[in-house]
Amino acid sequence: MNENENAVRNPLSFEERENRRSELYANGKKNVRNEFLFKTVTVQLIISALVLAALFLMRSVSPDTFDYFKAKYNSLMKRDITFEEIQSAVKSVSGLTSDEKKDETKSSSSKAEEKTEEAEASGGEDILKAQENATFSPVFISEKMISPLEEYVITSRFGYRTNPISGEYGFHTGLDMAADEGTEIYAVYDGIVIETGFTDIRGNYVIIEHSDSTETGYYHCEKILCQTDENVRKGQAIATVGSTGWSTGPHLHFEIKINGVNCNPEYLLDENKN
Repeated sequence: MNENENAVRNPLSFEERENRRSELYANGKKNVRNEFLFKTVTVQLIISALVLAALFLMRSVSPDTFDYFKAKYNSLMKRDITFEEIQSAVKSVSGLTSDEKKDETKSSSSKAEEKTEEAEASGGEDILKAQENATFSPVFISEKMISPLEEYVITSRFGYRTNPISGEYGFHTGLDMAADEGTEIYAVYDGIVIETGFTDIRGNYVIIEHSDSTETGYYHCEKILCQTDENVRKGQAIATVGSTGWSTGPHLHFEIKINGVNCNPEYLLDENKN
């Protein structure tokens, strides 16, 4: 009698068959679990790679937008988010009704007014600390500056405010001067154009460096009428008023820096009126 005939005549006992079945089931379950974990990790790695690629692309194509989202993310990570804030965020994404938008605007305005009143109560705007590389201190330049626009209406001053685009309370580094689209913008001093271009936030912009370590910036332009490295004269048309970039309407965002520090342009504009 050979071994095969022995195996047929002496089958496994019931207990041995159950043990074998349990062992096969456990091995199969383990293989399924390992396969599921492998797929999950693979999908997570692919998603992470895509997110990183998108961030690097945003940083290279639009640095200003990347910096904005980075600042937004950091501010969210530094504080606890309440259920009401989550609910408000969901509403803003799905689309608020016009009445809700009005209520939200009134609420933001009232908060901004409260902060301004607090600053005034503690001694006025000069006591309020400006952001880094900015100052509320009065500035004077020996040569009188001309206005970059012949006619304008100031719609947002230098200092703290609620941003009309992001809705966040922050520091406004220039002066918003509303005027008709296409209105000529003039260089306020003699100088050399050190930069022109376009960003998502500034729109079309021109930056001019002057001989006394003074630098002026002209943002949200419709058209740029000068070139980088061009010498421009005081009163020369360098651009036209537009509404490019983060803008709610035709205006010029005008900035002035002295030794790299943002100053309030109104001090020099007021001096020119005298």
